[in-house]
This record gives sequence, C-alpha cells and structure tokens, in this order.
Amino acid sequence: MKTALRFGFILFAFCGSAVAAADVKVVSDRSFQLAIVDSSRASIARDALHAAFAASLAHAMSASCGSEVTVKNKATSADQAAFGLSHNAYEAVLVIGKSLPRPLMISGVKRLRASVWLGGREKQVYLIFNDGDASLETYLSNSFADALGDPRFLDILDPDLSTEGAHLADSR
Repeated sequence: MKTALRFGFILFAFCGSAVAAADVKVVSDRSFQLAIVDSSRASIARDALHAAFAASLAHAMSASCGSEVTVKNKATSADQAAFGLSHNAYEAVLVIGKSLPRPLMISGVKRLRASVWLGGREKQVYLIFNDGDASLETYLSNSFADALGDPRFLDILDPDLSTEGAHLADSR
C-alpha cells in the first residue's frame, strides 16, 4: 500500500513539474464592467440608451484618469446585479427608474444619485459601487455627472428634446 501511495506521489510530482514548465499565458480584460438595471421594457431603444451611457461614462472616466477606459455594459435584473457586485463580477451597477430596487439596498456600497429632468419628466439614476476603493470612488464621482450630461446620452434618452432643454437636476 505504501508503495502505491509513494508511486502516486511521484507521478503527481512529475506531472506537477511538467505543468509548471509549460508556457502560461494570462489574458486579462481591462474594461470596466457595468451592470445596468432598467425598469423599462427590453427594446432596441433601451439597448441604445445603455450603450450611450456606457460610451459617455467611458469618455468621462478616460478624461478623469488620463488614460483610455472602456466600459462593457450588461442589462441584468436587480438580484443578479447585487450578486455580481458583491462577488466582483461588476465594478458598478447603474439603475435607471423611479426608485432603487430592494435587492440593491445593500451595505458596503457607495451610491451616487441623480435626478434627470427631461421635458417635465423626472428619471432617477443611481450608480452603485463597492466601498473601499478610494481611486474608483474618485473617478466615478467625477465622471457620473459628466456622463449623464453628455449630449450623446441625453439625445438617446429623449430624442425629441433638444439638449438645451435637458439638464441634470441633482447629483449626490
């Protein structure tokens, strides 16, 4: 029995060293992962709105940090977004709707909120991210209002309204 165990250990040690000697290539994705929770129905217009916000956020974050930032967005439910945020699958969650969904009322996160008025209608927009990363908080705090005020995003949000009539009412 000891011989069989010893042989197994030697075989394991040999295989382990063969794996260690193999070339290892690490591929990473340097993009910012953004989950989007939207109370409106799925449509091409909603997907265009999400893509426009991601592009606006990428532009604002790139300007804030001084290097190119790409933002990948994914529409998801509030439950999945909360799970992904707590397990670091997403760096941030964007919520567009009347109020913050209950699953995203979690502790250990920072919340930025803005009210966007468009032609007398108000939309609440929340950006939620994990607490504890001071540089991420700085970049997102500086970029959130810029991204919401970007004409590309506002034009998609309400194409019938000229950008002069749209404004960011409140952001905290």
